[in-house]
Amino acid sequence: SITWLAFPMMLFPLAQQHITSGLAGMLNGSIPLFAAAVSAALLRHLPGRAQLAGLAVGAVGLVMLGWTSLNAGGNNALGVALVVIACCSYGWAVNLNVPLTQKYGALPVFWRCQLISVAVLAPFGAFGLSGGRSQWNTQSAAAMVALGVFGTALAFVAMCELSARVGSTRASALTYLEAVI
Repeated sequence: SITWLAFPMMLFPLAQQHITSGLAGMLNGSIPLFAAAVSAALLRHLPGRAQLAGLAVGAVGLVMLGWTSLNAGGNNALGVALVVIACCSYGWAVNLNVPLTQKYGALPVFWRCQLISVAVLAPFGAFGLSGGRSQWNTQSAAAMVALGVFGTALAFVAMCELSARVGSTRASALTYLEAVI
């Protein structure tokens, strides 16, 4: 719940106050790098040479994507750092998800994770609504519910199921498609 939903879902909006959504989406493609690193650490087994070469190319690409923002310093660097930390959290989460989904199924695992993350993040939402920082809008809330249920939730359940079938690193490769979509 924390590593998969609450923590990264809090970091991405904070990051996107400082960097573009396009850059955030491209940096999101680093999730397979983190998933592979965590998987190798948990299994105490390094990937093969070809996979290591691919991971190295991906790491160089990640550095190149964030380099100009990191060189600019200040808020841009903060935005890049927040996205990379969120992607690292996703790398842990997709690995933790595999045995849970294999044992309990995708929908129960995601449902419980979602409920816990809502409970964890609710105080932040309440704080945002207080003090005039944000205001409630029924149309916006309805749009968020529709996107959350029919977009994000279905994608997470599918990712959960896929990771249980093919493993965390292979399943996380789907994030490469997010920037395109």
